[in-house]
Amino acid sequence: MSFKVEFLAGAAGDLLSIYREISDFSDAHAESFSTRLDRRLSQLSRFPELGPPFSERFRRLVLGKFPYAIFYSTSGDRIFIHGIFHLQINPLLIKTRLKS
Repeated sequence: MSFKVEFLAGAAGDLLSIYREISDFSDAHAESFSTRLDRRLSQLSRFPELGPPFSERFRRLVLGKFPYAIFYSTSGDRIFIHGIFHLQINPLLIKTRLKS
């Protein structure tokens, strides 16, 4: 069974900002980031518990090669992406952002 992955508005904004930032550095890195993100989202759609718990409500899936993580929740057959954050951000700031 495959779960449907949905980006919430804040996460879509995060993704756009990250992509722009990486592409300002290198178009090749931006493409590599997109490929890695697509691969991880595909894995997540098949294995929704792939990311370890970050808090009571959210899980975190690290992108690996890139210093970012996807923060998500599940409900029924859906996976909701709430944010994508750089791993050097203070976890308290991430928790605050996820609450809003």
